[in-house]
Amino acid sequence: MDGVVKTCATRCNGVLASFLVAVTSLIAISVARADEPPLPEDRAILVRFLDGVTAQDRIGSGIIQALQGEIIWQARTVPELVAIRVPRGEAAFSEDLLRNNVFVQAAGRAPRAYLAAIPNDPDFPKQWGLQGGNSVTCGCWTACTPNSPVPTFAGKDINVVRAWDITTGGTSKVIAIVDTGVHYTHPDLLANMWTNPGEIPANGIDDDANGIKDDVYGANFGQGIYGCLNTFAPDRPPGDPLERMYGIDVHGTVIASIIGAIGHNSIGMAGVCWTARLMAVRAERDATITDCGGQACDADFGIGVVQGVDYAVAEGAHIINVSWGFEFAPVGLYDVFKAARDAGVLVVACAHNDGVDVDDPVNLARRYPAIYDFDNMIVVAATNPDDTLAGFSNFGKTSVDISAPGTFQWTPSPDLTNSIPSFNYCPAEQCVDGTSFAAPLVAGVCNLL
Repeated sequence: MDGVVKTCATRCNGVLASFLVAVTSLIAISVARADEPPLPEDRAILVRFLDGVTAQDRIGSGIIQALQGEIIWQARTVPELVAIRVPRGEAAFSEDLLRNNVFVQAAGRAPRAYLAAIPNDPDFPKQWGLQGGNSVTCGCWTACTPNSPVPTFAGKDINVVRAWDITTGGTSKVIAIVDTGVHYTHPDLLANMWTNPGEIPANGIDDDANGIKDDVYGANFGQGIYGCLNTFAPDRPPGDPLERMYGIDVHGTVIASIIGAIGHNSIGMAGVCWTARLMAVRAERDATITDCGGQACDADFGIGVVQGVDYAVAEGAHIINVSWGFEFAPVGLYDVFKAARDAGVLVVACAHNDGVDVDDPVNLARRYPAIYDFDNMIVVAATNPDDTLAGFSNFGKTSVDISAPGTFQWTPSPDLTNSIPSFNYCPAEQCVDGTSFAAPLVAGVCNLL
């Protein structure tokens, strides 16, 4: 057995240093919320001259020439209102001079406008990790008794709504989810799935000669060597990373949805990225039964993740989300993550769920790959709605880099559009906890940058 594996869910430096500065500016976490960003120094100044001040008066005053400025716009309905461009680095000084000029009524650089991009996805108000302030009641997509409402707080989220004023995502980067597979036919994910440009779908041919036939949305390394059989989710071909789970421990599809569920489409939830390219890499079979010839099904995972990370790097992923960990690293795990680092691939890994300081050398709860000292890896702890560290989350000043919401995280709704029951993505619980679900928030932010 390659190692005991656990997903980072409770249910069921150089490159990095500079990157974390950028990530932290978006995952902020309440401190920066009230602060206005500095205005660019080369921004034009809006000037309202006094009523009756003519263009000749403006020239005669000499103020524009003194500022080495130029009028770049004049209002057609208010002739006294103009925009003046001044040299770079002189905006603040020029603004003061204009305000004190006898011909000027008001002058100032335009403050930043916030569009407050709020998606119309019906489950967005329940996604407190994106925008807090509402109470979240977690029940089941199937029948169960919901818990009491959980209060959440504005300013304890990742502040992504402000980021959405600048960008809501894009397709320039490929994000690989190396996990239990992804329900890529889900209507809230399909348009955001990566497709292999070298593969022709369903022709039974390995068109791109990478050793896998028809790997259109990614690859499936969850076949394993023990021949597990899950009654709900029979094995899929190597080119099909579909997570075919029905009412049991769903993982990869939730992570994909947190990163890149299609935003503003009036369906389900919104991802951190409304548009994205999500590569599905199934490394673990989705069975939770122990029918592998007496071996636990997770025994296959050590082989699958080594193959899966290798595939993601070779196929051009820019970001890899890792929401799992090993107590003992499988042979080759270090090597494929080093290959990711050498290729410039960013890895976002969960800190795992042992509730301990992983910097403590006597602590046995040290999870691979999160404890690897690679400067392209961001390790993520989990926080509660009140911004405290989740009790289950690992932590460490050296080994853990950042935290993000990881409790009461909303899951995508079941896909009931497929008539075959075993294809229906159907998570049992509407909310999940774990550093597994904090990491994809950070991975999504990285795609926004």
